[in-house]
Amino acid sequence: METATAYPNLTVAENLELQRRLTGAPRGSVGEVIGRLGLDPYADRRAGRLSLGNKQRLSLARALLHAPDLLILDEPANGLDPAGIVEVRDLLRTLAGERGVTVFMSSHILAEVAHLADRIGIIDAGRLVEEASRDVLAARARDYVRDTFTEAERQEALLTADLERYFLARTTPERTGASR
Repeated sequence: METATAYPNLTVAENLELQRRLTGAPRGSVGEVIGRLGLDPYADRRAGRLSLGNKQRLSLARALLHAPDLLILDEPANGLDPAGIVEVRDLLRTLAGERGVTVFMSSHILAEVAHLADRIGIIDAGRLVEEASRDVLAARARDYVRDTFTEAERQEALLTADLERYFLARTTPERTGASR
């Protein structure tokens, strides 16, 4: 889903109705996914005039029409605002937890993957190099990431030094255009 696609001259509802017919989904499924994905205000809007986030919602709605057992998504949070990201996360958790849908997603945003995944696979150059539970990978990451700011005084000194360097750099004659 990294780049959402739809028929741009058809409305949201028309795109979904076409997809419903192609997949043999039940008649009521269009209204259900429109409501579930918050597309009600856009049902009569042409897909080509949607924001990227709503195009993503439309693509997800198309994928959910026939109530799949397996859902494969690429960058499902791409283009969504923070509230939309939370809504999609909740939806995917509900699908997996309550309906037993297997959600297979790819993303380069590891924090997003960590919010949703039970198991994480790391692919490098097209090859699966690691697969483990979220907890195992998080524990392993703690071995490599160290918190270098352990003392409040040290943090304050580092921040103060950075601020002083910043302001000094901005007020030098070369920066301000003043002559020497």
